[in-house]
Amino acid sequence: MKQTDLYRRWRQQVMKPPKNDFVIAVTASSSTPVSGTGKTTLGGGLAKELDRSPSGFDPETQYTMNAGQLGYDYIPDVENQSAVVLDEGQGTPGEGSALNARRAMKQETMDTIGSILANRDKMLTVILISQNYGFLDPQIYTMTDLWILIKRAPGHPNGAMASIYTVETDDFDLSSPEVKTHHVEDVSWPPLPDDDPDYKVMERKKQEAKQRRRESKDSDGTLSEEGQVTLAESLRSETDMSWREIAENDSIDKSYEWLRQQAT
Repeated sequence: MKQTDLYRRWRQQVMKPPKNDFVIAVTASSSTPVSGTGKTTLGGGLAKELDRSPSGFDPETQYTMNAGQLGYDYIPDVENQSAVVLDEGQGTPGEGSALNARRAMKQETMDTIGSILANRDKMLTVILISQNYGFLDPQIYTMTDLWILIKRAPGHPNGAMASIYTVETDDFDLSSPEVKTHHVEDVSWPPLPDDDPDYKVMERKKQEAKQRRRESKDSDGTLSEEGQVTLAESLRSETDMSWREIAENDSIDKSYEWLRQQAT
């Protein structure tokens, strides 16, 4: 880790004056499997390595899949130089819209972004994990110090590999600034052992989120309205399904026109 450009950039920004944070986005290439790409183990491993708080990384209070919990509870309360992790940043049914670009005006999303910006002097390492970088609110682009794109999952015959990029936007294009990326380096990472206590906490939280997703369904198996919108947005972004086809999903009872209007 200490030999990487990622570490040198992080150390220069967080460990040396002036006080600043370091925001890392972790996503997976569309060529990798939908799950099992190592996003959580990579993001969690970085949090364990880069947390410089007196108490060290504690996933019980520094890892979440709920943007509101990150912005309202974790960031204001953690020690200086802590690492905090938001997993499933695109949002999931049962956990809310998170930092999803399609729900950018939701108060929770706006408040979480504001919380990150307002606490930069705490020198936090903020790790945002999402299925796709494009799913995140565009304001995240201007805040991102490094974007890690997983190109080979841990189970690949040639081992895990991710490419690291800087993200830049045009300061003078105020309506829809162009995003430019520059390749920094390629890295590999070891998986967190199954018996790693921090990994076990993160996996437990993911399972609890899945349970909340199931519990958010009505007795007839449909999701809440917010859950239906989140599911529809994910299907629309990740597949070539039409709104009519999405409305036929067993977990959805809203019309395709209602879903389309809510997602725009």
